[in-house]
Amino acid sequence: MKVEDQQTISLFVQEVLNTKESRHLLSLIAPELVRMWADKNPLKNKISGPLERIIRNGFLPEPEENYSSLLDSAGNIGKLVTIAARMLTKIHESNPDFLARTFEPGFKKFIEGIDFGELRDLMDGSADDIAALVKMANDVAWLYPAKLVLTLSFIPDIVNGMLLIVKESVNRFNQTSPDIVADIVLSLVRKIDGRSAGKCFNELIELIRSIHTGSALIGDPGTPKFLQDISKLFTDAAEFVDGEVLAKARVALSEDREAICNTTTDVLKENPDLWLKPLMRYADIINPGIRSKSYRLSALEELPEEDLTIAVNNGISDLDMQEAAEVINLFSTLFNRVRSLKPAILETLVTQFVNALDLYEVKDAAGRMMTDLGESFRPAGRAIIPHVVKAVCRIVEPADDEYEDDMAEAREMLRAVLVGEEASS
Repeated sequence: MKVEDQQTISLFVQEVLNTKESRHLLSLIAPELVRMWADKNPLKNKISGPLERIIRNGFLPEPEENYSSLLDSAGNIGKLVTIAARMLTKIHESNPDFLARTFEPGFKKFIEGIDFGELRDLMDGSADDIAALVKMANDVAWLYPAKLVLTLSFIPDIVNGMLLIVKESVNRFNQTSPDIVADIVLSLVRKIDGRSAGKCFNELIELIRSIHTGSALIGDPGTPKFLQDISKLFTDAAEFVDGEVLAKARVALSEDREAICNTTTDVLKENPDLWLKPLMRYADIINPGIRSKSYRLSALEELPEEDLTIAVNNGISDLDMQEAAEVINLFSTLFNRVRSLKPAILETLVTQFVNALDLYEVKDAAGRMMTDLGESFRPAGRAIIPHVVKAVCRIVEPADDEYEDDMAEAREMLRAVLVGEEASS
């Protein structure tokens, strides 16, 4: 060890021992060490008695407390940390697993000495006691509401302090040249082990797969254990959920969301640059996403055609289209049931919507939009519309099925519109 390191350690020890508490502790420990040294040896016992008194009397006079000097020794504490780090670095050069080997025996004994079954029993049997403890703590706290409020008032101060720390730290980065900041951040990124990250991610997804597979194995046929447990959890919770309060809470959250949105809009109105500047750069914000999707699709296009076809076929062929159709069936059934009870519900809603429209403005907007876009979309329309018309014609042409009567009426109405006649109903 270097001479200056020895001096640093010696100085720090002196400053620690110069405090009242340290000297009092030594006045208790040193005599005990002397008695342990004397043990049952007659000669040592004769010496130990006077020696104990000398040591105790030597430490008992309490000097003036010297906490300030101890606080002033923070630099020495930093040096001690540096010395310890330097020693550990040298040890690791020759013995990389020094800490593991050093702590292994004690940690092993620690684990072996714990009866985890007893801990499990403790946790299982202490749920009510913990609840009672929490209730007691709240009961006592609310006996002194002023103290409780004062305690809670620390939270904003803590948050404000954290914000100041983050602001000051980020501000220092912003005051540094961009190339240095980028180099610092990217150097941190480069030190992240991508292989370890990939292995970690692989283990996580394998864990998910294992849980899913194990759930199917230990559950009843056709009903994974995960589904059973989640169903029981939700069922038990639902018994104690107040539906009326839940509805009111959702309304409250919706109204709060509206208030926040309106407040944000008011702030933007008072600070138009916060609105206008991003709007001016809207294309710059959207274009990277468009280019990213284009690049991804182009990468798919470059894949071997056979492999891509097989992958797409396997992915699509397993889609449960019967369940998808059942969704439409159930929606239609639900709509018909509601309409049978309230026939005018949809008509009323649509009427209210249309009546609220400024049809003159809508008409002008639609006309100008079609005028502006019609000619531009004409090539695409001429390429697409023929196929649409042909498909519609194949659909409406006569056929021997249960829909022919309705389709014949539709064809008659369409013919009348095209030739300018009044359709017979």
